Amino acid sequence: MKYFVFIIFLISFFISGFRPIQAQTEDEFRKQFQNEFTQYSDTQETKFTKYLEEQDKDFIVFLKMDWKKYPIEYTGVKYKKPKPANIPVAKTIPLSLQQTGTEETKISLPSLPLLQPPVSDSNYNSSSPHPIQQKSGQKHSLSFFNHKLTLNLEPSIKDIPHKKGTKEDITTFWKLAASANHRPLIEQLNNYHKHLLLGDWGLMLLAQHVAQICYPKDKNNRTLLTWFLLSKADLPCKLGYDNNQMVWLLFPVKQFVFQAAFFTFNKTKYYHISLDGNKTKPGALFSYSSTYPSSRNFIDLQITRWPRFQKNARGKLLEFSSGGKTHKIKIKINLNHIAFVKHFPQIQLSNYLKTPVMSQMGDSLLIQLALLIKDQVERDAINTLLHFTHQAFSYKTDKEQFGYEKFFFPEETLFYPFSDCEDRSILFSYLVRKLTGLPVIGIDYPGHIATAVLFSDTIPGRKVKFNGKNYTICDATYIGSVVGMEQKGMDKLPKKIISAE
Repeated sequence: MKYFVFIIFLISFFISGFRPIQAQTEDEFRKQFQNEFTQYSDTQETKFTKYLEEQDKDFIVFLKMDWKKYPIEYTGVKYKKPKPANIPVAKTIPLSLQQTGTEETKISLPSLPLLQPPVSDSNYNSSSPHPIQQKSGQKHSLSFFNHKLTLNLEPSIKDIPHKKGTKEDITTFWKLAASANHRPLIEQLNNYHKHLLLGDWGLMLLAQHVAQICYPKDKNNRTLLTWFLLSKADLPCKLGYDNNQMVWLLFPVKQFVFQAAFFTFNKTKYYHISLDGNKTKPGALFSYSSTYPSSRNFIDLQITRWPRFQKNARGKLLEFSSGGKTHKIKIKINLNHIAFVKHFPQIQLSNYLKTPVMSQMGDSLLIQLALLIKDQVERDAINTLLHFTHQAFSYKTDKEQFGYEKFFFPEETLFYPFSDCEDRSILFSYLVRKLTGLPVIGIDYPGHIATAVLFSDTIPGRKVKFNGKNYTICDATYIGSVVGMEQKGMDKLPKKIISAE
């Protein structure tokens, strides 16, 4: 806002005709410029504050009258057919798939040794952005995934008396919070959001962390403050209350969310998304059809860049055999990133296939695998990566490990003791794209996920067609299989292609 005010002032300053500066020293001119900008800025800030007050007044009018009861609906689970309790094992390898030809195309590795890792904590100056200073408010230190943040909280923001889940109490909470000096806090949240590359999911978690500081024992007020902060930060959300006078947060999400309760407002799904891991789902809720005026239409849960968190590394040793040799891979996992997505809602698998790798995996895993495949032809290299995903991890379904379905990001597959088919497929897909540059797609069977790779050469094995090209099946969960092998009976099942583009 202040940057915008400065630009407007600068334009008007030079257009409107300021007094000649020939007789002024440089210091005098700077002083004049600063004084006039300060006066202009104060005027614009007053106008902006008045606009916000009018905006809040209009919204409070809606909250006082625009409530009705909405029925709950539920999205289903991704897999209706249960996953196998035991990991499938290939008993034999067809002779035609056992050997590769010397005339096949060799892989083209990216530049070593860095392999162009994405922006992450490993190449980020870990010092926190400077907090925006306030003239009032109590200073609070916040550990946000081990990243130390400083916030100045007005007592009038964090000391609102307990509110019940009623239209009247919710309206009163908004009125009290909006009447407090909340703008510096919103600026601080937006500042951290920008500098830490938090994305929408991270901003949601940050607002919830702030609310937890303000109301550690008051769930209703904690939810109400999260709603207020996110609305003011231009993240769309609604609030509802149930017959037990508990309040619930609702979000319109760009992606489809599995295993979630949702409510439909004006043909738009608003999902209940837990920010603290609580799996309790609401019943029918009373809510309002309007939205806070400055909000966007949807939140976007696609992670395009990982947050700039401090390093909190844990080492792990992975072993697998390939080409008659046993290989040991030492990796480092950033526990802050694991915690960041611990309660991430389950969205479409294509979003996980598009996600870049987290933290230090770019230089602790990729380089070691690259050294193993650097002189291999494409098919041998992909078989090496298949052997890695087959052998380096133990198998257990998400239902067994967590009690619910959870898709892993690549580093989660490396971190958790067990993984299943879609987790390994996501990791394998990432490794193929990053290490070989070959196009890879997901194959969605009933109750199973595999992948397929587009090779430079025509090679034997089972194929699927996508965009007019033949991709060769590679199953990251079919233990002992090689490129071109499909699990027994899968050829008779319907398949859906999952594009990572």
